[in-house]
Amino acid sequence: MNPTATGKMKRIKVIHIITRLDRGGVTEDTLLTVKGLNRKRYGVKIITGSFTGTEIEVTLIPEMKRV
Repeated sequence: MNPTATGKMKRIKVIHIITRLDRGGVTEDTLLTVKGLNRKRYGVKIITGSFTGTEIEVTLIPEMKRV
């Protein structure tokens, strides 16, 4: 990580892009990966496509913003 002028470490930005949050392995792997990242070290966002009603119920992570 690169320190800023004040000596604080900048968080690494991580963006996961997934077509939809349908039930299944890819969605579960993505959510587990995001959940397991250290929030002090990584700034994480998930970008998804539109919802069709078959998606799994997800737990919102307060630090995560949808764009």
